[in-house]
Order: sequence, then C-alpha cells, then structure tokens
Amino acid sequence: MEFILSWRQLAGEEVIMKRRCWPRWLPYAASALWLLLAACTPANSRDYIFRVRVIDTAGQPVEQARVELAVKGNFAVLSDVTVSNGYAIIEIDNPRQGKLARLTVSASGYEPYSQYVTLLEEDLPAQIVLEKTAPAELAGAGSNKETPTPTATGTPFPSPLPSPTAVPTTPSPVPTNTLAPTSTPSPTPLPTAAPTPKAQAVLRPLYVYAAPDIDEQAVGTLAFQASAVIVGRTANTEWIEVITPQGKRGWLLPCSVAISGVTDWSIFPVTWQGAVIAYRCSDTIPPALDSSGKP
Repeated sequence: MEFILSWRQLAGEEVIMKRRCWPRWLPYAASALWLLLAACTPANSRDYIFRVRVIDTAGQPVEQARVELAVKGNFAVLSDVTVSNGYAIIEIDNPRQGKLARLTVSASGYEPYSQYVTLLEEDLPAQIVLEKTAPAELAGAGSNKETPTPTATGTPFPSPLPSPTAVPTTPSPVPTNTLAPTSTPSPTPLPTAAPTPKAQAVLRPLYVYAAPDIDEQAVGTLAFQASAVIVGRTANTEWIEVITPQGKRGWLLPCSVAISGVTDWSIFPVTWQGAVIAYRCSDTIPPALDSSGKP
C-alpha cells in the first residue's frame, strides 16, 4: 500500500514538473508570427474601394454621371452612378487588381471621357473633369412677313369744259438720266478645309491594339491601303490612337503607317496617361500619296 501511494505521489510530482516546464513564451511567439504574416500579405490580395469624384470645368459636382471600368477577358463591367456631391464608388475585387481596364465616364450634356488605367489603388484617378457639349445653333428668330402695299384710290378728274378751238400742243422732250456703269464685285473665295489627319497601311494589313502595347489584344485590323482617322496619342507620340473604317478604336505604331494631314502632333490630345514601350519598326514606310497621285 505504501508503494502504491508513493508511486502516485511520484506521478503527481512528474505531472507538476511537466506543467512547470511548458514554455511561457509560446503564446507571445504565436502572436508575433500572426502579426508578421499580416504585414507580409500584399495589399493587392484584398478587395479595395475605388472612390472617384466627377466635376465640370467650373469645379461643380456632376450628378447622375455613369462611371464604368471594363476589364478585357471574362469580367463583367463594374459601374456606378454619381450622387449629388459628384462621387461614385466601385469595389475592385482581387481577380481584377493589377489588370488593364478602360475607364469611361458619361453624363447628359457633357462630352464623354475615356482613359486606360491599371487597377491598382495608387494608380487610379481621384477626380475626373467633364467638359460640357457645345450648344446647338438656334434657328432663325422668325419669318419675315410681307407688308401688303396699300392700293391708292384715285379721285376721278372732272370732265374738261369744251373749248371752241383745240390748240395742239407739242410735248417737250423729257431728259433721260443715263446710269453710270457699276463694277461687278468679285466673289469671295471660300476657305479651304483642313485635311483630315489619317494613318494609312501602305505595306500590309495591320493589327489595331486595345492599348499601346503589341502584347495587348487586337480589337481589329487596318486593311492594306485603308486609312484610319487619328484621334489621340501617347505623351511622346510613341503610339497613336485611331478609329478604323469599321469604327474600331485602338492603337498603332506611327512608324508602321503613312501619316497625312498632320503638321504638329501637339494639337492631338494625350489620350493615354500610363507608361508605354517605344518600339522600332523594321520597315521603312513611304509617304502617303496626295489626291494627284504624287508623293
């Protein structure tokens, strides 16, 4: 009996020793490890809110403006409508983060706004300015009414008294006024319309890309000898934005086409705000032909 009691006492002391040997720093180490993992988690691995304000050129908020983010691929278009203070809020989920998207803003009475952006929290614009559309020309104030010319009512002359002898009278000649010759004014020449700036594929058909990068998806093609209208450019004109005859809007390298109707690139708006890669074309592009067929 004494041996059994002594063994239980010894076993109890062993358990107490094991409890005393449990590391007291283990909970602190687990907390530190959790904080380290949270700090190392990349920012773009979680959803975030894109908050943008739409105003006009006078700085006033634009209400009921539709803000859309379209990402290429199998992604639905994200959109929201501004409230009275001009703000719209769009939630960017994790699969879309870091991808190229087209940001468009449209509102009644304003010119549409479009820009390519990268879906990173620090790269998205916080404010967008819309320009009002030009008012249509008013019609004429009214039609000119013709004033009826009054008809003069003559008073009848009395019958002349009979004279015993009628003396014939010879009418004196009435002098006629000779009009001086007037000079005919020469017609004023009409102003010559400026040629439309175009980019022509003179060597082969070309791809038109969704963004200024040859690795981007092609939104269409420019057929051989076809011309596209130039509507924008990058900051240093490494790429130009065009609209094809089929209505496709995209980007071309200016060295791959023949440019006509352009004397100064600064007149074109910079429609791409991000960084681009400047490529070199392997072929020499001849100048476009004018209407006479001469280079």
